[in-house]
Amino acid sequence: MMEKMVVSGNSGRSGSTRLWLIGGLIMLLVGAAAWIWMRREPTPEYNVLVVTIDTTRADHIGCYGADFARTPTIDSLAKNGVLYQRCYAPAPITLPSHASLLTGLYPFRHGIRNNGVGRLADNAVTL
Repeated sequence: MMEKMVVSGNSGRSGSTRLWLIGGLIMLLVGAAAWIWMRREPTPEYNVLVVTIDTTRADHIGCYGADFARTPTIDSLAKNGVLYQRCYAPAPITLPSHASLLTGLYPFRHGIRNNGVGRLADNAVTL
């Protein structure tokens, strides 16, 4: 007695077709996500104002507590912006400190160690 093997109506192609459909759906979803990503609103850019004043003591500025000071613009900037209560300079003189402020590097890295001597390299990345 021989038994017959019954094969359902699915041929070998249905598995392949299913893979193509899934792959196509994935590609469609990735394409839609990329299109949405490209069409999004750009992130707002931040405005940065750096105020540096050479040889001015904090206790002579109104926002730092000087009652006698007449510094309304600085006081307004401090009130509506960011006021740092504790800041440290990487060097005791202006040019190296400013170079560090604008590059994020210490003087031994950017090479400016004194006022009026040297300059930042042309390829230095600055704020």
